[in-house]
Amino acid sequence: AATPTASPSGSVSGLTAVPSMDTASADVYAEHGAAHVVQLYSAPVNYQDSSGAWVPIQPELTSDGSGGFTNTAGPFHLHFPAGWSQVSPVTFGQGAYSLGISLDGMTTTPVSPAATSLGAVYRSALPDVDVAFTSTTAGYRDVITLQDASAPSTVTLDATVAGGITLASESDGSIGIIGASGK
Repeated sequence: AATPTASPSGSVSGLTAVPSMDTASADVYAEHGAAHVVQLYSAPVNYQDSSGAWVPIQPELTSDGSGGFTNTAGPFHLHFPAGWSQVSPVTFGQGAYSLGISLDGMTTTPVSPAATSLGAVYRSALPDVDVAFTSTTAGYRDVITLQDASAPSTVTLDATVAGGITLASESDGSIGIIGASGK
């Protein structure tokens, strides 16, 4: 996913941000009040807030006040619970749509996260299995680590969906979230 880089206005004199001209994957700057400079990204770095203004996506994690973590700002909500279990999944949602993720075989005993600025690691989510989630400007990424040869040979994600979405296997091996409109 794209990561916003430092504003070019910090290294090029005469550049002023023009947020009204930003898009999901571009930041626009005026050069000495006339010509424009566009900084493009390969993935979204901005989203439209409730007023319609383009504002930066902030994937950094903040406390949810209950020992868990959420992404700071974005077009979606990402939540890492204080205790991950089948009854308290990691959730990703936008509007009425939501996706809950847990592991097949997890007990109801919650696993606490070790948090970084952009992610949460749930150590021993299953015996000898760690799961790391990273908040990105486009959503999240997960990595499952088998600690040693005694770890299960197969790990299955359990997903619960709400709001009329379905899940589909993509050609690159990822899982796509399909809305009620089919997109």
